[in-house]
Amino acid sequence: MTTEQKIRAIMKETGWKQQKLAEIFSVSQSTVNRWLSGSEPEGPRRDAINEAYARYVPDRQEGSRRPEWRDQLERQLARMDGAPESMFLQIVSYARGTADTWSAMRETATTPDT
Repeated sequence: MTTEQKIRAIMKETGWKQQKLAEIFSVSQSTVNRWLSGSEPEGPRRDAINEAYARYVPDRQEGSRRPEWRDQLERQLARMDGAPESMFLQIVSYARGTADTWSAMRETATTPDT
């Protein structure tokens, strides 16, 4: 797989634009644009792209190590970089309530009827 294909896959999975990738890789947006046009990055940048690809793009052939919903959640949280803490607290509160509901459902389902 080419570097261009890896960058496009990262963008697709994360929803990031060229400017966000430029910030992550500490390069200019025009450098990311050159990579997307087929230019090959130098060693450390190429390694960073490979690491980002391994982290953000699930391996569809071997199957993802984690359920897809976790990958989706991580991608959406990554998009919220810089959001106010209150937004994250709302997400945590919602997740806690959902987890409590799920736990209660499991307990009810595993308790034998008497």
